[in-house]
Amino acid sequence: MATKTKIAIKEEENSLIIQECTGKISSDNPYGWGHPNAKLSNVTSCVFEIYKPNATTPVIYNAFPDYPTDDTTLQYEVLTSAMGLNYMESGVWRVGMRTAGTLDNGMPFEYYCETKEVFVKHAECCVDKLRARTANIPPNALMKDLRMKSAAELSALITTVKWAKGKGDFNVAQTKLSFINLQCQNCCG
Repeated sequence: MATKTKIAIKEEENSLIIQECTGKISSDNPYGWGHPNAKLSNVTSCVFEIYKPNATTPVIYNAFPDYPTDDTTLQYEVLTSAMGLNYMESGVWRVGMRTAGTLDNGMPFEYYCETKEVFVKHAECCVDKLRARTANIPPNALMKDLRMKSAAELSALITTVKWAKGKGDFNVAQTKLSFINLQCQNCCG
């Protein structure tokens, strides 16, 4: 058998959190780290390949020797500044973990795993601020006031994004978030 690496990601306001889910080898986890699979002591490199929304080229982030780990509770934080950003952009984020080394028998190995997730915090912040600025507009002016109309439309789009996220429809989520991001430039950054 061979180790099968797994990761999960989540967003924070100013960072990307990566958690390795590979774990230790056991009867419940036959693809984890440890003999007869690759051991952590066999690993000589580990990098994260971070694809920001709509990016085709990743930001490469060296995580070795801190990662990989067989402790599934440890989280690795990559700050937005390390990715050339001021904030976590809303959209579909894709992160890969490439781990390489040499087995005890001298055979080289390279494992790659990837996950993607829809991040919405920045877009939600923008829409919430827009809605707050229009809270005192009288209901009879609802569709006459362009700010209130925009807030209502963007709020409906956030609901659509969350629905698409729940269904795993990354294309719909990214399309809607790209539009929201255009409307919300410089809102919550």
